Amino acid sequence: MSAKPSPIATSKLMPPHVENGAHPIETGRYIIPTPAIDLLREALVGWIENRAPGGCVDSPPRTGKTRAIRFTRSLLRERFGSIPIFTMLCRGLKAASEKNFFEKMLLAVGHSLWQAGNANAKLHRLIEYLVAQVEESGQPRLIWFFDEAQKLHEPEYNILIDVYNELDQRDLAPIFILVGQHEMLNQIDVFKTTGKTQILGRFMAQQCHFQGLRNARDVSVCLQAYDEATEFPAESECSFTSYFFPEAYRLSGFRLQHHGDDLWEAFKQLRENAGLPGPKQIPMQYFCHTVEHVMKTHRTSSVSPGITPRIWKDAIKTTGYLNAERFTVSEGGDDDRA
Repeated sequence: MSAKPSPIATSKLMPPHVENGAHPIETGRYIIPTPAIDLLREALVGWIENRAPGGCVDSPPRTGKTRAIRFTRSLLRERFGSIPIFTMLCRGLKAASEKNFFEKMLLAVGHSLWQAGNANAKLHRLIEYLVAQVEESGQPRLIWFFDEAQKLHEPEYNILIDVYNELDQRDLAPIFILVGQHEMLNQIDVFKTTGKTQILGRFMAQQCHFQGLRNARDVSVCLQAYDEATEFPAESECSFTSYFFPEAYRLSGFRLQHHGDDLWEAFKQLRENAGLPGPKQIPMQYFCHTVEHVMKTHRTSSVSPGITPRIWKDAIKTTGYLNAERFTVSEGGDDDRA
């Protein structure tokens, strides 16, 4: 369930009926717009319009990059119409194999004959399928996201170059977007040292850093999405906040966005109490789980929900955020690129 890009108005006092456990806050199946997604969209639009062959998006763990890809895909289709867009989840392979990699690419595009034939046959099948998709779209280009791209190694990059060249020979303009954790930047350094300019020029000349929430304003913007840019059920004009706090939303002007400073400070104080640096940013995973916990645990028909800083802190603790950040710091993951 994706968030709507524009605010809605809640005109009904009583929330609509939703089956127990079916609301997106309870299932976790929703995506909200964030400042980081806006920046990612702007970067990708520029890459596509400038016909860049590729680019890389690096991100710390748990910042919501996989969900951001899904949301950004819909935004790109709004901008570029029927342009073909594919996503492939990269997996670490013990040994590089053209055949295996082409199989994964065929699976990613939804081809039914992904197993048949040798590597050359799979490459031919992949190219013909992509050409057909592009011709059907009426546009001479396609977009392909490679999620968890830090798991790719030089042989896989060389395969992508082959695929790119084959498509280029057919007058098609693919853009391969590598999305991965900071280890991907280490791979860029290796390619620079070893002179792999063909890989760098094709896929890594364009870079975008995808981040979590870096200040109280970012937190407020995301909380506002729960207030105004979400809706469930469809066509109900009921935002997530108005569903869980109906009378407070309608009668007393209660909005989660007004708690941006409190929530940011709660994360900050808990980190300080735990002896952790920062926060430099809040991963979206723990931000969303915190908000979901407060909504589910403190939902009320009262005009005064009474969401206090202590409630925010208790909610953060339930998400496992502090333990996860301890692991990140102990592994050296809390660096300035975050």
